[in-house]
Amino acid sequence: MRRNAFLCIVMIVLFTLAGLAQVSSDGPYKVLKTVKVGGEGGTDYIYADTVGRRLYIARGATQAQAATDTRPAVPASEKRLTIFDLDTLASVGVIPGVGGNGATVCPKTGHGFISDHPQPSMFDVKTMKAIKTIEVPERFSADGIYCDTSSDRVYIGSHPTKSLLVVDAKDGSVLGNVDLGGTPEQTVGDGKGTIYQVLQERPGGVAVVDAKTMKVTATYPFGDNGGCNGLALDAKNQILFAACSVVGVAITTASRSGRRNSSP
Repeated sequence: MRRNAFLCIVMIVLFTLAGLAQVSSDGPYKVLKTVKVGGEGGTDYIYADTVGRRLYIARGATQAQAATDTRPAVPASEKRLTIFDLDTLASVGVIPGVGGNGATVCPKTGHGFISDHPQPSMFDVKTMKAIKTIEVPERFSADGIYCDTSSDRVYIGSHPTKSLLVVDAKDGSVLGNVDLGGTPEQTVGDGKGTIYQVLQERPGGVAVVDAKTMKVTATYPFGDNGGCNGLALDAKNQILFAACSVVGVAITTASRSGRRNSSP
């Protein structure tokens, strides 16, 4: 999943799955503030660190473009991680030379990670300086990225290898590699040792990963509802919400009977 250059950031109070299609002007949700980001370079995942109160947007590099009859020349721009104050949306810093599809932060370790190419990067949250790059397997190409704060492990998805790289957030060492059998997009964890990974291509679905063994324990296909990119977890009610190209899918991750059910 890749998006074009962001022109603005919009801060909203809350949103629900049902409210994505339309937000009424007299409803309970409203836009609080809009800020122009500017600059060239696409992005994919936007990450809000609710502990450190910062917003991270990774921007890709672009090549220079010559002027045309309808557009002025566009200079080349390097990849970079742009950082904003989550409450005011004011710019607080830029880490140059790192970009990729997204970023995440593990607050307890003071480290952040970027799904950079060809190797993911690790940075210091306080100083906003790059620390190191992370070795990856052959053909690995970082995309979605997620920090499981209960274990201080970072999960980085790769489309070509259909896998998750597991990284120790304390020192950036690679702990293992999870074979998913499908193309990963967004990742979430329940904070109790289970990681859920949405799989993009049809039939798509959700892979359930045991964080301890780093193995897939189950996969729940979506059939004709596949083509999924987004995933969110309602931890209280144990329900996963997958955003798919055809329809949203809700999955009961645990029930009293121990069975798991899914429905559009």
